[in-house]
Amino acid sequence: MIIRDLEFFSLAVSTAVSNVRSLIIRLVSHTGVEGWGEAVHVALRQDELLPLRNQLLPILSGRNVFDIEEFVHLKLLPSESIRCGLEMACWDMMGRWCKQPLCRLWGGGYRKHVPITAKLIGTNFDELIQMSQELAHCGYYWQLLPLTGLLDYDIAVIRKLHETVRNRVEIRVDAGEKYEWNDSLKLLAELEKCNVSIFIDPLREPSLKDVARMQGQTDIMLGVRLAIRSVRNVLDATHFGHISRLAFEPQRIGSLLEMKKCAIIAEAADIQLVVNANDSVGPAFAAMAHFAASSLSAALGLEYPVQFSEQNILKEPFYISDGLFHLTSGEGLGIEIDREKLEKYQSA
Repeated sequence: MIIRDLEFFSLAVSTAVSNVRSLIIRLVSHTGVEGWGEAVHVALRQDELLPLRNQLLPILSGRNVFDIEEFVHLKLLPSESIRCGLEMACWDMMGRWCKQPLCRLWGGGYRKHVPITAKLIGTNFDELIQMSQELAHCGYYWQLLPLTGLLDYDIAVIRKLHETVRNRVEIRVDAGEKYEWNDSLKLLAELEKCNVSIFIDPLREPSLKDVARMQGQTDIMLGVRLAIRSVRNVLDATHFGHISRLAFEPQRIGSLLEMKKCAIIAEAADIQLVVNANDSVGPAFAAMAHFAASSLSAALGLEYPVQFSEQNILKEPFYISDGLFHLTSGEGLGIEIDREKLEKYQSA
């Protein structure tokens, strides 16, 4: 399976509360088999796509898509997100050629239904509370609240969420490394009263050792996202102990193969994972669903803003019901790209 051609599509999808930018990648083999990938959070102008293709095609052309280890370590790829998107397209092509869903190439499916952690997105306090209630009514009982870094405001939202949903919903919060040690401890005291299950990235510019030390002072599970970029980081998390929750972002780690290696280490250390599929217009979400389905340690499911699930570039929408993504048995990523939608969302 030799790479012969490469095509890029720069997309912009606007919603009421966010602007999603993605670079869609299409690889074509010497036999005409396609592979699709997505580099999330990559914003390119249309006039930048041809120079990027001219830069990368000589590097990729003639390579066998099955030589993933060699591909992952290419030094001339422009960013971790683009590297991950290109590798994603290789895996999709392999799955299509083997006529197998991607999860089977990654060791088989531990689960056919992947739980969704619905990301709460709103421009104000009331929108967040209303969204949480609506999601709970639709069966999304795992919800993620991104925090603002404003201590009093964040505490008020968390208290109101707790009063509104009580024990019907498991609330997780992500501080995004916005809090210093003392404020984080104050927030933790409130989180314990409100039965929050996981607190991700509680400290500004933390070391994994700091997070492990803080874990010894609370019963809430602390998680780490932004500091996880490699196998080395996961090994460090196991070394310091106490850390039992990690969040993986494909664009941060930069390789699906490296993510699988990280997941194997996490499984051996009894660390549970949640996988980030936010801001995907289709291919990256499908890849992360296969990753979660094939990784025993990915027991915390997929993070995804389900309210935007229809704004994608797929011919057939994802089948999500009662808070569960139903994995298909389609080849590769198991998706088919809608060319009309691809044209519709192309950026200026």
